[in-house]
This record gives sequence, structure tokens and C-alpha cells, in this order.
Amino acid sequence: MLAIVAALQDEVRSYIDEGGFHIVEETAFLKIHQSARLGDVIVATGALGRTRAQRAASYLIEQYHPAVVVSAGFSGAVQEGIQPGDIFMCDRLLGVEGPPLMWRADEAGERPLIDVEALEALVTGGTHKLEGFQTGGCLSVPELVSTAPMKTWIGKEFQVAVVDMESYWVNEKCTEYGIPHLTVRSVFDPVDQDLPGFIGEAATESNLRRIARAMKHVAKKPSDASKLFSLASQSKVASASLGNFLGSLGPGGR
Repeated sequence: MLAIVAALQDEVRSYIDEGGFHIVEETAFLKIHQSARLGDVIVATGALGRTRAQRAASYLIEQYHPAVVVSAGFSGAVQEGIQPGDIFMCDRLLGVEGPPLMWRADEAGERPLIDVEALEALVTGGTHKLEGFQTGGCLSVPELVSTAPMKTWIGKEFQVAVVDMESYWVNEKCTEYGIPHLTVRSVFDPVDQDLPGFIGEAATESNLRRIARAMKHVAKKPSDASKLFSLASQSKVASASLGNFLGSLGPGGR
């Protein structure tokens, strides 16, 4: 069985809809999805941040005994030339804790990964080659990185391609259980794009609450209306790209 761990349902919405997944179980913060058509895949959403991501990984491993765990979702680019919807299969995972002033490359944790070719063979059953992705490093941080200068600094300091909030911690838990782990990230925002501050605050809220926050933000800064429409478009692009790639996993592929 393949287990997919995602922070937010919006990130894997395209994959869930295309695969006919439905919620079969809910915990305090997780939603577990299964599909009659893809019976060898389980998807957990709601695993935002370190604590929830690790609890989600532990729960899926203990309850469903997957052969492989995939940490999937959105990421922010921290290098030039990376666009929304670009897919990264991460070949290096770093993690930092604490406030940004404490983030340093020489003190970052680094998780061991099996090589990408071995992972490809594992998740496809050796039946086909995966396509449409890049390889690069990923840094997991404890809070949303929303400004272009900060993303640029991370790219230079840590020499990674993308930044997220979960992959390092999912890998740590999978290593503890002896389960192979794959990190797949679809880029949401390019390195030179600043994100509104409320994006991180609203991540775990309902759609209605997020819409209310967005409307309140636009009321204060009308000039940002076009930016929010662009973000909505980027979200759809990133989710569709991620869904297409996840659909290529497994012996059958797409």
C-alpha cells in the first residue's frame, strides 16, 4: 500500500477528485481518504507542521502498514527559474526549528534518503519511469516563509530548491519505523513573490473563514485583489500538477 501524507486537502484536491477518494475516517485533525478504484492507496490530509505531520505518519504506518510513505504538497521556491506547478522529488531533506533568526545551514538537521532511482522503482513496481519532475533539496521550517528576501536568503544559505513545513519530519518518523519515504513537492509560489501575511494564519481554517480573511484583507488593501486572484490560480496549477504526478505512482501509473 502507498500512503500519502498532505498538510492541506487543497494541495491534493486534484488527485483526490480524479481518483474518486472519499473520507473514510476522521481523527482530531486528520481526514483519511480511500478510493474503490485505487484500493492500494491511502491519503491523509490535515498534517500541517511538524507535530501533525509526524502524528499522521505514525498513524498511517501503524493502522495501514504501507510499503511506502509519500510526503506530498505545496512548497515555496527559493531559487530562480522555478515556477508554480513545477514538481520536485527531493533528494535531500534539511530541517530547522525555532524563530528565523536561529536558522543556520551549519546547524540544520539532515535526513537520510535512498536514491531517487531506487525510490522510482519502489513506487512504480519497476513497470515504468517517472517523468515530469526535477530533483533538488527541500528545507522544512516551522512557519510559512512569505517574503521574497527570506526565500532568496534560504536558497543561498541552505542550497536547496524548495521550502516546506513537513517533509523532514515525516521522513524522521518513517525512518523510525523503517518505512521508505518519498518527498514530492509542487511549487506554489516562485522565489520573487511575496505572500500576504494572512495566508499562513488561515492555512488550517475552513474555506468560509479563509474567504472572510481574504475579503478583510482586500478591504484594507484593495490593490491586493489581483494578487489574491493570482494566488487562487497558482493553487489550482500546483494542485493539478501534483495530482498528475501522484497519479503516475504505483505499478499501473497513468
